[in-house]
Amino acid sequence: MNNLIAGSPNVVLVGSDDGFNAALKKATDDKSPSIFYFTAAWCGPCRMISPIIEEMSRKFPHVTTYKFDIDQV
Repeated sequence: MNNLIAGSPNVVLVGSDDGFNAALKKATDDKSPSIFYFTAAWCGPCRMISPIIEEMSRKFPHVTTYKFDIDQV
């Protein structure tokens, strides 16, 4: 599950159902602020918002963003 995205130390790429469950458990157990970002490579609006999500992750390093490609999970 710990596939970090280059340039964004608090964005974790999740690529499986087990990874989703682990991310949800970690966010719940740690009571840490988290964003669950669901996206798809073919989705135009998703591609438009992706740079904003990554920018916000750098602006708020205490928030972990879990990024899911819906075609891979």
